[in-house]
Amino acid sequence: MYNFQKDAFPFYRLEEIKRRPDDFKLLERIPLTIEGCKKRLPIILNDVLDGEVCHKLVILDTETTGFDNHKDEIIELALIKVTYSLQRNIIISIDQIYDEFEQPSTKISPEITEITHITNEMVQGKRIDDDMVNFFLSDENTLIVAHNAKFDRPFFEKRFPGLKNYRWACSLNDINWDLLGASGGKKLESLCNVRGWFYNAHRADIDCLAIAWLLYIEQHSLAMLLRSASKNSYTIYVYNSYQVKDSLRGRGYKYDGTKQCWYISVADKIALDEQVSFIDSLPNFGRENIKIVDVDARLKYK
Repeated sequence: MYNFQKDAFPFYRLEEIKRRPDDFKLLERIPLTIEGCKKRLPIILNDVLDGEVCHKLVILDTETTGFDNHKDEIIELALIKVTYSLQRNIIISIDQIYDEFEQPSTKISPEITEITHITNEMVQGKRIDDDMVNFFLSDENTLIVAHNAKFDRPFFEKRFPGLKNYRWACSLNDINWDLLGASGGKKLESLCNVRGWFYNAHRADIDCLAIAWLLYIEQHSLAMLLRSASKNSYTIYVYNSYQVKDSLRGRGYKYDGTKQCWYISVADKIALDEQVSFIDSLPNFGRENIKIVDVDARLKYK
C-alpha cells in the first residue's frame, strides 16, 4: 500500500519511475501561475518582429454564487490584457491583470465555497472596481475571451449593463480541440493536464492565466479562436410550429419556452441554406414562419 500524501511529490518513488518511465507522467505547474509571477508584468512570451502590428485581447473569468445568471451573482472577476500577433497568430505578452472579489447580496453557500474556495469572509466589504473594468475594456473593438463564454457573458453583462456591445470568443467552443488532441476532455484543467501542465483551478485570475498559457503553448489554437470570432453564424427561429414540432426536434431544433418557438444555430451559409430547404420541405408549412438572425461575435454567447 502506498503512503499517499495529498500535494506531496513522491520522491521515494524516483527509482521506480526510472525503472518504469512509460507508466508515469510528470505534470509541471504553469509558469504564469507560480506565486510572485504576476508581480513581473509584462511577461514577454514572444518577441515582436520589426514592423509587426500587434493587437490586444482580454481574457475574462468569473466565479459566482451559482449557475443561474438570473438570480446568482459574481463574487470574483478577473481580467487579463494580452498582446497578440494577428500576423503570426501567437501570444506576445501578458500585460496587465485585474482580479477582485465582490460581496454578493446573499451568503455564499458551502457548496460554492467547496468549488471556488471563496468564503464569505474573503468577499466581506469587497467590490469590483467599475472604473478598472472600463479601463481594461476602453476600446469597444476589444475581443473578450472566456473558456465558457456562454456562462460568463450573461453574468458579466448583468453586472456591467453598459458593456454589452463587445466581441466575445470562447476557448472551449471556438477551438477544435478534437483536432488538436482533447483526449482528456475540454475542461480547462483537462486540456492543460493532457499537455503536461497543472494549476490551482477555480480562482478567476489563475484560470485566466491558464487560458493564456494554453493559447501560447498549443499551436493553431489562437488562430482557430480568432477565425471563429471573425465568422458569422446564424440562428433560425421557427414560430407557429406545433404541427411540425416532431420534425423539428428530430432535426436537432430546441424549444425556447420564453420566445415560444423552436430554434437551431448553424455555423455557416451552407448549413443555413440546408435548414431553409428543410423548412421548405415541411408539408403545409411556409418560410413566413421563420426568422433568421445573423450572429456575429458581438451577439454570440449572449
